[in-house]
Amino acid sequence: MVFLSEEQYRLLLKIANDDFSDANLQKISEALEIILKDHQPSFRHLAPIIYKHFKKCSELKGIASSDFPKLAEIYYSQVAVNLVYENWLNDFIKNSLPGGITIILLKGAAFKGTIYAHDMPRASSDLDMLVKPGDFHTMCDALAAIGREKTRDPARKITNAVIHERSFVIDGAVPIAIDLHHKITQPYIFDINYKDIRESSAPHPSYRSENVRVFATEDAILHQALHSYYDSYYSPQSIIDTFFLIKNGHPDFSRLISLAKSRGVGILLYSLLRQIVFYLGDVFDTKILEELKPDKARLLLLDRLFPCSFEASSKTITKSKTHQIAALGLLTKAGGPFLFGAYYLQTRLADKITRLLTSKDR
Repeated sequence: MVFLSEEQYRLLLKIANDDFSDANLQKISEALEIILKDHQPSFRHLAPIIYKHFKKCSELKGIASSDFPKLAEIYYSQVAVNLVYENWLNDFIKNSLPGGITIILLKGAAFKGTIYAHDMPRASSDLDMLVKPGDFHTMCDALAAIGREKTRDPARKITNAVIHERSFVIDGAVPIAIDLHHKITQPYIFDINYKDIRESSAPHPSYRSENVRVFATEDAILHQALHSYYDSYYSPQSIIDTFFLIKNGHPDFSRLISLAKSRGVGILLYSLLRQIVFYLGDVFDTKILEELKPDKARLLLLDRLFPCSFEASSKTITKSKTHQIAALGLLTKAGGPFLFGAYYLQTRLADKITRLLTSKDR
């Protein structure tokens, strides 16, 4: 597989940002050839946005003829998939959603029709939903009644019983993949209260229901910071999502900083925002970074964990879950990550004991 260079990566992000100041047809064609032929999913997610910008930019009419039809195919395919998902969710709300349960849509499901216009489809491969902890098992039963659960590792019985998310698939011509959450972060690590994010949420405009909601822009940006940390990678999709949250979501940066500090995610927000500035320029008042900037020791650690470099990002130590937990503990100066580490090890040990007992019974 051929990988993008740092220059090509930055170029594609700028085009997704509707910035053609560095537009060069040959360089664009070379970058597109890599992402379209080598099927790199994280970049193919940007294809519908890039295609939409190409259509309205007269300077790019000379783009390689072999690239444009492929972009168009991905664009119209994603439009169709998004419509299927939206129709399914409307039907589920009407016929299968247990009474009184509120769904908060996350990531792609939340961004379609809000920060992204309907004619600029935000690509995604599943439907992420958050419900309050007390509604989680009821919602799981409702989804299991019309689909099937997809367990990552059936042998981990204890982990699967206490996990903060479960996955389901609704079979059909276009299968509907669903990740249902009752928390947006692992236990113990951050102080994020469901009641707080529910109260600040708003109804999604694409659905005719008060029970289908989206995060306030500030909560959505913090979720991007958390999600990038768990992925150990600032994907091009998360960078562009955050850019559109800032551009079209009009966040209250004072509230954003206050929430980040109170929830213990200030350093992760700083890391995300400096990635935005590094790749896309000053799309917000960068004085905000000074308010969030960590001390020198933690800044050095952050540079090691999440460097502002596309080429270096895949080589960081954060690919190890153990390193993630230890590093976050050092970054946040809190005991939460270590409590989670103990919890993580306990559940894994319980899985092994359960597996041994089960095998002996047989």
